[in-house]
Amino acid sequence: MIEADGEGDATWIERHAAPRILTVLREALEPLAAPAIVEEIIEQALETARLRALPVQGQPLRDFVEGFLADTVEAVLGPQKADLFSDGIERVLRACAREHEAVVRQARARVQPLVLVATPEPTRAEELARLLQGRAQVEPLPDLDVVPHVLAASVASAVVLDCGAASLESSDVQQLAASASPACRLLLWGASPELESAFHLAGARDVVGCAPGASARHVARMLAALLDAS
Repeated sequence: MIEADGEGDATWIERHAAPRILTVLREALEPLAAPAIVEEIIEQALETARLRALPVQGQPLRDFVEGFLADTVEAVLGPQKADLFSDGIERVLRACAREHEAVVRQARARVQPLVLVATPEPTRAEELARLLQGRAQVEPLPDLDVVPHVLAASVASAVVLDCGAASLESSDVQQLAASASPACRLLLWGASPELESAFHLAGARDVVGCAPGASARHVARMLAALLDAS
């Protein structure tokens, strides 16, 4: 699936979690030393660990905090303050985990399924985009000839085909029926009973018909149901 901003979930999470984890570590160290010294300690610990970026979760983060960071605290501030820091490590790691989980939730919310609307009429795609706002990313697909390739490549969660604008031959029906899949469903907007029957005879399992005269609101409800089931 195409992801928002062209950036994968893991990269997005790491980029947005790192500042929050850094804040947690600073807040844990600031009772022990001045802010400038705190920055020195974190930078030195990262350098000793040969890390270019702060770990943001799991064992790598634990290894850094319990090992390199704690050792640097002792080297810079002495054993007494190092003991104070070590006593609170589990609390610090729990706070880091909460921050990381908050970013993960943001990442899940940001990535929406993609719906392509194959139509020469941009207003139809715009109406569906309005009705599905917050539920799906809706984009127009003005070139109807590429629909089979889009379906086969599963670049979207669903494709809406404007049947009123498409002139489909029997060979087109066969190709579309074969290209649709559970990963990329095909919804026929304005399909006549004859066209739906042709798709049924072609063995289409992942094609859904929507009768002529169906409103954009009705199509949007059908799309929402398809996306919820995928």
